[in-house]
Amino acid sequence: MTFKKTLCTVILLACSLAPLGCTTSSVRHLARLPVIQNQEQTLSTRYWTFRFSTAQTLTGDRLTITGSAVPDRTDLLAWGTWTRTLKLAAYLCDDQGTVLSRQLLPYPPRPLGPNIPVPFEFSLELPYGNDIPLCLSFGYSMEVTRKPENPDAENSSESGMEEVFFASQKALLQ
Repeated sequence: MTFKKTLCTVILLACSLAPLGCTTSSVRHLARLPVIQNQEQTLSTRYWTFRFSTAQTLTGDRLTITGSAVPDRTDLLAWGTWTRTLKLAAYLCDDQGTVLSRQLLPYPPRPLGPNIPVPFEFSLELPYGNDIPLCLSFGYSMEVTRKPENPDAENSSESGMEEVFFASQKALLQ
């Protein structure tokens, strides 16, 4: 009988949490800059520096962000030379950090270094036109390893275990 009660409680809890799908995302905890169109801007995060410019599309309903991201932590770069996974994100938000539009770009495994920029082009929907001040923030998710000597072989340490560093900065649900 306690199993049935526990199961019913779990089902009720799951149903009560279903409306949370309507929650908003926030980048209040991330660095962000006001959108200034057609001007080179730089935004630094913990592990990446984003150099970019923005422009509104001719139809006026999208914002294009083009530029590149460069890793900027010498302690990370001294060890890690390869991204096993890398995803960059752009967030268009209001001045309070509430996300209005976002895009995530996945990248294949690639070399990692201060002289190896990661190019990007985001296209974000412009909600509400230009009636409110807009800000831009960036996020990332990455798994960094040492470059495999043989690309077909797994990267491993002397113990046979692969050494991986994971870092992520992204929007949070409110």
